[in-house]
Amino acid sequence: TEGYAVTFVGSSAGGFAACVVASLMKVEKVLIFNAQFNLVDASALPENSSKNPIVDRERENDEYNKYYNLNELISRSESPIFYFNSILSPIDFNQYNSIKQTRNITIFKIKSDVHGIPLDFMALRLVLNASTKQLKAIASEKVMTSAYFYFKLLSFEKAIVTFAKMKLAKLLSK
Repeated sequence: TEGYAVTFVGSSAGGFAACVVASLMKVEKVLIFNAQFNLVDASALPENSSKNPIVDRERENDEYNKYYNLNELISRSESPIFYFNSILSPIDFNQYNSIKQTRNITIFKIKSDVHGIPLDFMALRLVLNASTKQLKAIASEKVMTSAYFYFKLLSFEKAIVTFAKMKLAKLLSK
């Protein structure tokens, strides 16, 4: 990755993969949305064992199970990790609880019950293009809506102009 500004992005299992690979490399940043961090907790429930047969089968295999809980791996990572969590989604809230005390992860609690990407397109576009410094500057313990997040990333004036342009374009297209 030397000489390149590499960003890993993933959602759910893709967020898990982005964390694992990024922890093995040094990348500019990792953007993950409702990632899975603790596979053991999720698969330990009897109703989930059939959903995760490989996790179940390899539970005692040290080559695989060292990745079942990513807390230690993330703590050692040299790559800054930004985690966007749907705080109203039960499965994502459980994953948030398993990672919230981990070092080297910046958590954004989004008021959403969507498993996947909890931000609307406008906010997502800004996140994908934001610098590490910008993302760290707006990090907060507060629960945010997608719109609030959007306004925090943009200056208020730019946000109003962008929003007005979108509304006008929508009106003109009718």
